[in-house]
Amino acid sequence: MANTEMTPQQKGVELVKLLTDSQNNLLKLENLRVIHPATDTRLQITDPANQTYDCSAFVSMSQELVSSLPGSRLSPEQLLQVLNPDQVREREQKANSLINGVPEQASGMVFQHEESLGETNGKFALNVYSGSANKHSVRLSELAKEAFDYKIKIESLPLSSEDEKKELTQRYDQVRVEYQKVLVDVMRPIHNNQTQQSSLEQKPELVIEEDCIASADSLVGVMKYLTDSQSSLIEGRKIKINIAIATAQAVLVLRKFALDNGLDLEINAGYLGWGLTAGTKTQGTETRAHANYIQWTPDVVEKITDSSLKARINALKDGDNLPQVVGDMGDMVRVLPGEHNETCPWNLKRIEKIGEEGAVEIVNKPDNVAVFAAKRMWDSERGYGVAINKVSLAENPAQVQSITMVLANGGYGMWAIMQGALEED
Repeated sequence: MANTEMTPQQKGVELVKLLTDSQNNLLKLENLRVIHPATDTRLQITDPANQTYDCSAFVSMSQELVSSLPGSRLSPEQLLQVLNPDQVREREQKANSLINGVPEQASGMVFQHEESLGETNGKFALNVYSGSANKHSVRLSELAKEAFDYKIKIESLPLSSEDEKKELTQRYDQVRVEYQKVLVDVMRPIHNNQTQQSSLEQKPELVIEEDCIASADSLVGVMKYLTDSQSSLIEGRKIKINIAIATAQAVLVLRKFALDNGLDLEINAGYLGWGLTAGTKTQGTETRAHANYIQWTPDVVEKITDSSLKARINALKDGDNLPQVVGDMGDMVRVLPGEHNETCPWNLKRIEKIGEEGAVEIVNKPDNVAVFAAKRMWDSERGYGVAINKVSLAENPAQVQSITMVLANGGYGMWAIMQGALEED
């Protein structure tokens, strides 16, 4: 059955099969190709949906993977069947916890998993701090919808409506203020726990700070690039990924990446998402615009036990379409206007610089922080992959126990917000 004919659930089933096949080496580093410019000039990627994009390098990815992700839906039961295939009796209770959470658990988490990955000596761990339906996740969905509506109104205004545009922009920024405050509440337990564990870590680590992980292909592309260009950031290190929200799809992609390459990888997520938008296919190409945004799924919403939270999510429906979970998170975590510095003190720590590729935020960062920009793209000549730009590299990484890596703009914004917020605690 062709992917175009598949239902979201069928796409999810095929994706699970693809990512649990230990023989296909789909994400083995040796099978991913880094394309560099022929000279010292920049590499130009041409994507019919995104026009052209200049980058430092392009990492080609599996067409089989890219065609399986957009529009797919997974359930907690499917994820648990992969992670805990033998724990059939506990599956229903754990699936409920992943949606609705378990209050007063001693660890402060709703789900913990750790496993060794067969003959590759890889290790994989997943720690989830809240159920998918919680007061923070639902509020972020509402704020994402508000922000989207304001952006549509602003973009539709004629050039002559400067006063109205200014007022709408101020309202839009106020939504982003609350959004960032809610994100701090989501991420604080993860960072507090990381602080407690940091003194116990013996193995060098690479800590990746992200806002959300929908499909994980950008992260895979950057880690392949690092393996070739700055291998001391990857080799011999435990990889920890701190994230507000990850999809089950991304969890399985990263588990497969760890399996194929014998990596020690840990995901610390505020909560999980279960659906990805299908996007709109550009005529005559394989490009999908607006694909892989995290979306609520009907099955998960149906299983929410808090009637108030369920009603609020259903109120965000657009016809039969369920809402996005976090919207355009990269946009929401951008630096705020200076007038919000008092209520959002983390904003003081951020400096915005306009670079060749648009707005790139920089900060007076520690030497052990590396910043990259990564963009998923379909190139007419090279196929699907990740376009990568180096924003700032870590200094002398081989000599540093803990390296932090962030992706601009979303991961960088999330990291900058949390650095400021934790200093205020």
